Amino acid sequence: GPAPLETPDEARTPDGLASQPTLSRMQGMLASALNRRRAKKILAEQACTRILASEGRRAEVTFDIDSYALEAHGAQQGVAYNGHYHMECFHPLVAYADTGDMLGVRLRSGNVHTADDVRSLITELLPHVRTLGQRVWLRMDCGYANGKLLAWIAERGVTFITRLRTNPVLTRSCKGWCDRTVALWKQTPSPDGKLRQATHEVWYRPKSWTRLVRVVAVLVERSQANGELFHHTFFLATNAARN
Repeated sequence: GPAPLETPDEARTPDGLASQPTLSRMQGMLASALNRRRAKKILAEQACTRILASEGRRAEVTFDIDSYALEAHGAQQGVAYNGHYHMECFHPLVAYADTGDMLGVRLRSGNVHTADDVRSLITELLPHVRTLGQRVWLRMDCGYANGKLLAWIAERGVTFITRLRTNPVLTRSCKGWCDRTVALWKQTPSPDGKLRQATHEVWYRPKSWTRLVRVVAVLVERSQANGELFHHTFFLATNAARN
């Protein structure tokens, strides 16, 4: 209706405010399937345009995929309890370029798995990301480290690097190296006084995976003087070859 365009009858009447039906129709148009698809495409296009204008096309480009909890306080569609975050929430999936630009976002129900719908988001973003660099890297957290997904990513020519959850098999495979490295550190103080890191490579394939994956174990020295009794070990999986 024309109410927002009319002069108010009383001084205290808000001027130029849209009616509730007008707002509802606007939200309906913005939330239409066609408009949502276009909005997602524009987000990636604008980010890539800005990156190319400021940095040009690079030899390598990295993008990250992660999820987080978006706490909700109502009964909106998709709100559900997430046992990991211990809250009623949505569980969006987001992608960022290594420049900090957001490339894409996918709103999901609060109780879905971290990797739910990640293939769809990667497929949607890859054509845009490839315009930024010759080689594409994808960084992910351990929630995405399953054999089928990693094989699917590798088949698309993407170099991935992801954390792996520590487990007894990986711990046993690196125990000898860890013990020798810790013993060496005890015998030889750090030359510059800084805490040290060491790496060790193994090949790893759980029974449910179809491929061997190169795993890099990282041992991080911790300060015994500060009461940190144990050094920290974590594992990274990648399909990148040695340079």
